Amino acid sequence: MEEATVHDMLARPTATLSHMRDRGSLAPRVTFLDLPQHIHDQIYHEAGYGGNRFIDLNPSLSAALLWAGCHLIHDEVETKLYAENIFAVSLIGDRDLQTLERMSDTALRELKTLIISLLPCRYRSQDDFFRHGVGYSYWERYGDLPSFWDNVDHQLCLSTVHTDTSILVQWKRICARLAANSRPHQLSLFLVADVADVEAAKGILDPLSGMPPLRDVAINIGRRLKRIKDFDSRSFIRIAAKSLLGENENTEKPPFRFMSLPLELQIQILQQTPLLAGENVHFRRKKAFRTSDFDRTCSYKRLKAKNGEDRLSQPMASANSFCPRLYPDAFTQHCECDSFQPDTYFKVSKEFSYIARHVFYSSNKLCFHPVIHRENAYRLTLPHHLRRVPLESLRSLRRPCVIFPPCSPDYLLPDQPDWHAWVESIQRLSQLTDLSRLKLEVHFSGYPFPSPDGTLFDLKQDSRYELGLPGNASFVRRDESMEKAMFNTY
Repeated sequence: MEEATVHDMLARPTATLSHMRDRGSLAPRVTFLDLPQHIHDQIYHEAGYGGNRFIDLNPSLSAALLWAGCHLIHDEVETKLYAENIFAVSLIGDRDLQTLERMSDTALRELKTLIISLLPCRYRSQDDFFRHGVGYSYWERYGDLPSFWDNVDHQLCLSTVHTDTSILVQWKRICARLAANSRPHQLSLFLVADVADVEAAKGILDPLSGMPPLRDVAINIGRRLKRIKDFDSRSFIRIAAKSLLGENENTEKPPFRFMSLPLELQIQILQQTPLLAGENVHFRRKKAFRTSDFDRTCSYKRLKAKNGEDRLSQPMASANSFCPRLYPDAFTQHCECDSFQPDTYFKVSKEFSYIARHVFYSSNKLCFHPVIHRENAYRLTLPHHLRRVPLESLRSLRRPCVIFPPCSPDYLLPDQPDWHAWVESIQRLSQLTDLSRLKLEVHFSGYPFPSPDGTLFDLKQDSRYELGLPGNASFVRRDESMEKAMFNTY
């Protein structure tokens, strides 16, 4: 009822209100500024000024929106607009970052979330930009950085040689204003750039050093710095990001002398880490292995965001764009990929890696999946994957599981191209593995597969399946010493 009355009062002309007072009406005149704050907030929300909206600063319409409102309520509107929405700006057209640079001190003071893209999109036409849309849908696609980097000439990325110096000068001015007006622990900054050299990277990150501590930060400066010798780009990004969060990376912590512990205790400690995947570890063609903790990775979060979850709760923070596992020159607090991936423990040191690999290969069931060759033909699984297992780690193997593709039993006959590689792999296992502890599983797939005449062939319906299985089992046991290992076929 109160909302209807307020709406009615706002809709009445001033002359009508004066006429009511002349007729002896007891209702006092109520202006917009006299309304309760929650009514203000509701009106602003309906007008599109608040409510966690995504606002792209590049189109001219956005600039007009930011300066809307009468003089009396300008400060209130400006505070609500910048405090409750997500703003994004990129290098595009001839205006560069002018919209961001022209923001008032009040606007910069109230900003909560800011996405800045310094990718070389300014060299693209505006038609190309608007074809993707100017709303969040474009910026969501913008998160897929490889699709842009793969089509960008090296001379078009940010560099001290090819880039117009006015861009870096403008960037320094913007950073100085942000540093002067931002409140501590309020702003969340998401920065994407494509940097060609170390000097350009410093030109982007050094001006940010004067800012007060940020609430959140995510940075990705491209793929090119990792190619520069004698420069640790990962540490460079991490130190800069931690500094923006108010954390000192140089603070010395007392060392934990893990390697001084007895070997048995070291193994017990590592068995409480993600080195134990819990279920199976899958070796596939492209990735060395993948554990069951995929639902905690950035890729899975990105997939869930595309399937309808609130994409604006942490804009682009959960996207692959800032995942340090995918991009070495990236940082975000929200990436947990390395925390749940066993190979993180292999990179600590050579001595530590030896113990970690022993725990990993001895405690998990390793599933070697089929590999498709260039001619779209399946290759024998074991030879391909054993090449990716360090030689010293083969001694720790306990539960390897070899999975064959859908095929007929004669797939394993001696005339196959990989026959000798398979025999060598079995011999290698028998020589380097503790066979008394080895449990080898071989899975023969029963899924239908296309036969040479184009029809689907079901392996388990063929009489050769039962006849061929014992022969295949003996084929796996090519080396007599493999008889000592526990052996199961499925």
